[in-house]
Amino acid sequence: MPPRLREAQGEYQVVYTSPLARAQRAQEAAGFIRTVETVKELVNITQDASLLDPFDFLTAIPEIAAIQAVPERWMAGPDEMAAKQQARDRSNAQKAQIQAMPAQAAMMKAQAQVLKAQPGIGGPPQGLGGPAPPAGPGGPP
Repeated sequence: MPPRLREAQGEYQVVYTSPLARAQRAQEAAGFIRTVETVKELVNITQDASLLDPFDFLTAIPEIAAIQAVPERWMAGPDEMAAKQQARDRSNAQKAQIQAMPAQAAMMKAQAQVLKAQPGIGGPPQGLGGPAPPAGPGGPP
């Protein structure tokens, strides 16, 4: 018994990968694609993207690729997919920051105007730069 089979304690599953076997499974891939296209049209009509929630694209895509004889080396592995997701997340965070900047600038400008209008905060210090206080008794003439 080969070591891999011994390791699996004699349990194994036969997977046929011949062109004929793939042709038989092609109906599965075609059915999935037809169903997704139908649901996509419903999403366009109803504007309800949650209709796509039942589909597990991360499972279906590699299996469809296998059925259609796409070499595994052409498909990204889990590490590559995780790196792509992290890069996408960083890019989305940067885009969100850039889009938020005009609103943040407007808020800062509004705060500066409020502070400027408050005496003693934004204007000249009290007692400096304003009119001289009236001369009282005992003061300079």
